[in-house]
Amino acid sequence: MDSVDIVRGDSPMQAAEQETLTPLNDKLASEIARLEELFRIDQQKLKDITKRFEVELDEGLKGNNKNVPMNITWVLDQPHGDEKGSFLTVDLGGTNLRVCWITLPGARGKPSIVQEKYQLSKEVKTGTADQLWDEVADRMKPFIRDQKLDGTSTQPLPLGFTFSYPAMQDYTDHVILQTWTKGWYVKGVEGEDVTVQPRKAMDKRKLPVKLVALINDTTGAMIASAYHDPKTIIGAIFGEQAFEKMSAGPYVGEIFRLVLVDLARQSLIFKGQDISRVEESYILDTGFLSAIQDGSIS
Repeated sequence: MDSVDIVRGDSPMQAAEQETLTPLNDKLASEIARLEELFRIDQQKLKDITKRFEVELDEGLKGNNKNVPMNITWVLDQPHGDEKGSFLTVDLGGTNLRVCWITLPGARGKPSIVQEKYQLSKEVKTGTADQLWDEVADRMKPFIRDQKLDGTSTQPLPLGFTFSYPAMQDYTDHVILQTWTKGWYVKGVEGEDVTVQPRKAMDKRKLPVKLVALINDTTGAMIASAYHDPKTIIGAIFGEQAFEKMSAGPYVGEIFRLVLVDLARQSLIFKGQDISRVEESYILDTGFLSAIQDGSIS
């Protein structure tokens, strides 16, 4: 097996540079082939997983306290594409916090989006409620200032909050967190209204905003798609549960790092080099792999 065998040519960079890569020695090529096989799941196993997932969805629709909560969103209509206006959004995901200023042009046009992304530390994701919401508000404040967004106490900026965790909603602006997922455990938030707590942090900083709605990221995907395509009837975010945690999202970079460490300790790569940094857990961001794949890092 040589370099062409293991590099598929999926990107322009790879296609252009394959011939310049150094062929692998037999031992390294064999080890890479073994590792590739470990990551493969046979088709029958995938079908079994799919069937089990369908069963869990049905169970969730039958009542509360199931493995997969099927919570009501209270979103009773879809956008029609003629909506216009500007608003602030905060997206609290598993790894990052995004703050955005979005303008809808109407006529199913392409929205204008200005955004900043902030990586959240482990201390924030496992700290206290005050730490979390103070972090969110502290990121919003300079964004509002830098974008010169005009909001006042009498005419605040409308804020939509995307919250990617299981929660029960009585209204679009009254949401109780059921349980943290994605490796999060912020004390003092489970069982609490996750619209009240951030409001207090924003009010403390006198941010000129009004939180008008909180939605799950899946609901957000449906709404965003329906703005462009009226045939949209459902939104889905794939890969947010146990299997994703072992193979995707923030963990792809860590899996890649573990492979590198494994190969280095077998003296198959990085011979004679200091690998102490690579031995640090989660030192490689998943985005780094995407950058390699698309050729922006070589």
